[in-house]
Amino acid sequence: LSPVCLGSLRRAASINAEYMGNKSKAEENAGWSTRTQKMLQHLTDKEGSDFVYQEMVKGKARITAVGFFYELLVLKTHVMIDLKQEEAYGKIDFSKTNNITKTDEG
Repeated sequence: LSPVCLGSLRRAASINAEYMGNKSKAEENAGWSTRTQKMLQHLTDKEGSDFVYQEMVKGKARITAVGFFYELLVLKTHVMIDLKQEEAYGKIDFSKTNNITKTDEG
């Protein structure tokens, strides 16, 4: 799996978060792909709130790992998770935000 750098994605996610700020969760989720909805459900059901991307995709097929990463970017854009990478091509940590639990409520 090729290393990934998150630097330029933070700004785009921040801009989108401001835009999405006034929509209800049902409105936000309405246009989501089936894969994004499955990823959201998987993370909602998963114990804990802090994860490491590389650990979650270890042993998975390359295409699965790439798809998983893409869905993390989608969820970050919608402020469902926080992504953190200390250095370029380093470990990618992510955690659930308070918004991820609100999807079940409304």
